[in-house]
Amino acid sequence: MAKNYMADVARMLGVESNEEFEVVIPDETEHQPVRYQFNSNQFGCWETEGGNSGFHVHWNLLLMILCGQAYIKKLPWQPKKGDWYYFPGAGFTITSRAIWCDSTLEYALKEAGMIFKTKEECEAALPALRKKHLGGDDNV
Repeated sequence: MAKNYMADVARMLGVESNEEFEVVIPDETEHQPVRYQFNSNQFGCWETEGGNSGFHVHWNLLLMILCGQAYIKKLPWQPKKGDWYYFPGAGFTITSRAIWCDSTLEYALKEAGMIFKTKEECEAALPALRKKHLGGDDNV
């Protein structure tokens, strides 16, 4: 059996398998945002037509992306219940880790830009957050 390259194509285009994203066609002025994804066998989106929902394949759109006529717009990361995430702790000088519980406080922190998928992302944001919220020197 030949190798399946869908995961490689997704990574090459800056997304992961099963990660949802939007596709932008620059010449198109109006469009309904549709969320697409790559899975192990195809590229497409979940759609509902006539009361039936299913995964619809969009090979022509993939060809447009590969030819530079459209591009992928990544969506902001949204943790799901049970996912680990990172947030600033103790005076914006350290990172802390927690499990997402869908709490009001977590959504407020995310809205404020203080929830991160990785420790590295959180650490990189600490100086700017420290300066923004504490107004002090970012050389702590």
